Amino acid sequence: MLDRESSPNLSLTQIVERIFRFRQITPIDLVLLNRVVLSGNSLSSQEHDLIRQLQDDLLQGKIWVADESGQL
Repeated sequence: MLDRESSPNLSLTQIVERIFRFRQITPIDLVLLNRVVLSGNSLSSQEHDLIRQLQDDLLQGKIWVADESGQL
């Protein structure tokens, strides 16, 4: 698991764009997304739109969800 010192300091936009690019979300992506969203900083309207688009793509099956074992 990632700790705060070893995890990259990525923006929500960078994380979501990587997920869209590879059409897959990994456990590490989930940790990074949670860290950014729950950081207490306000999200911009653009970031809210990205999260909505990510949710829509997940619900429509456009993005694969990788589990801890690396299986899709």
